[in-house]
Amino acid sequence: MPNFQTMIFGVFEAIAFAMVVLAYSTPIYIIKFILAIFALLFSVLGFSMRYYYYIIVPFIHAKNKSIILNNSEAFFVAPNGNAIFNEENGIVSATVFVRIPVYSSSTEMSDEEKYDFSNLFSKIVSLSKTPIKISTQLRILNKDDFINKIKDKLNEAENRYNEILSKKDSKPEEVERAKGEVTMWHNLIDSISKIDSFSAISYVAVTAKGGSQEEAINMALQKANEVAAGINSTYGVIADIITTPEIFTLLEPEYIIPYSSISRQISGMV
Repeated sequence: MPNFQTMIFGVFEAIAFAMVVLAYSTPIYIIKFILAIFALLFSVLGFSMRYYYYIIVPFIHAKNKSIILNNSEAFFVAPNGNAIFNEENGIVSATVFVRIPVYSSSTEMSDEEKYDFSNLFSKIVSLSKTPIKISTQLRILNKDDFINKIKDKLNEAENRYNEILSKKDSKPEEVERAKGEVTMWHNLIDSISKIDSFSAISYVAVTAKGGSQEEAINMALQKANEVAAGINSTYGVIADIITTPEIFTLLEPEYIIPYSSISRQISGMV
């Protein structure tokens, strides 16, 4: 328990004890009752700060509409972008993410194929002597760049359509073809903008500890390469280590749900 929590607990309990002593020594019944109520209140606050400090402190600061639980960096990215690490009490922990290529969906499998696939997936757990994390991350794709390219195509198609209309000798089939192209790009933009597109990535997270940044990262990379080799032989696929910037899609909320998607969802709810 942090020293600050111990101090707050001691202060509250000391105040509660003092009020109990005062309540016992005073002859006036009303004062006894009030002091007993305050003693009980401070005693409850003391034990609450001791066991529920992580809940009470954010609740107290909630009026500021800005709650900071920890202002330190959650992690740092390795110089090569192939791992993340943090340091606590002189011990450095490094984590490397290994991609598991999956080219089929369970919706397309029979019950027997699903059973065989799950058995293969469970074998990954035995690829490392140390604990590893196996997960699948689903994220919303940021389609802004793709939509902008379609809009450029739409503008080009509209310009061609206007040029054809401006010509007196334009053939009806040319006009219809240009009009159809404009309609096609309009429909494509509408269909893409109305729904979110998702991307799934399966991965294994391997963590190692060391006395220095280089030691922890090298040990994590060594274990990750062993796991990747096991995945290659088990699945018959090529597993690779996830690096920046793709590694952020597993860690940072703004990569998992792009800002533009959040803004569009909020504006759609207003």
